[in-house]
Amino acid sequence: MIKPFAIHTVLMLVAMLYVSCSDSKNQTKDFSQCKYGMPSAIFSQTLKQVKAHSFQLKSQEAIEIIHFDNDVKLELIQSGCDEIRQEFRFTIKNFQKSNFQHTIDEALKQLRYLGGLSDQYASFSFWSDAIAQKSMQLKAGEVYEIESNRFVKIDLIPENKQAILIVEFLNN
Repeated sequence: MIKPFAIHTVLMLVAMLYVSCSDSKNQTKDFSQCKYGMPSAIFSQTLKQVKAHSFQLKSQEAIEIIHFDNDVKLELIQSGCDEIRQEFRFTIKNFQKSNFQHTIDEALKQLRYLGGLSDQYASFSFWSDAIAQKSMQLKAGEVYEIESNRFVKIDLIPENKQAILIVEFLNN
């Protein structure tokens, strides 16, 4: 017969082992072997249009959260080592989707806004133009090549009085 003390001790050891293993997942990954290196913040609190900014490097990704003066919140998730994925999650208040073209138009608007922050961010306007050229081919949640080895996926998650617009860029 197993004594209650022994069961308690075994359970504690299993719990400690689980916690120590899960903590190792939260440690920063060594990005030195990655083609593009360690992810870094794209935006900065010093931009006049930024109301709040945070950046956190996790084991497999970097998460940057920006609140802009136009009441849009952007959560930018960067991941990948040799194949980069940047997922832009725009939380937009009072957004009412009528069709997917309306979603694309909103994505273009948000990218142009980012492109207008300063000269440093002009490439976002370029991506907006590239997406606009392919807009008639795009479908929600599907990946499309917009330039050689550069892909985009656009989707929308409607919520109560807002929506989360997802623009994902993939680079092979």
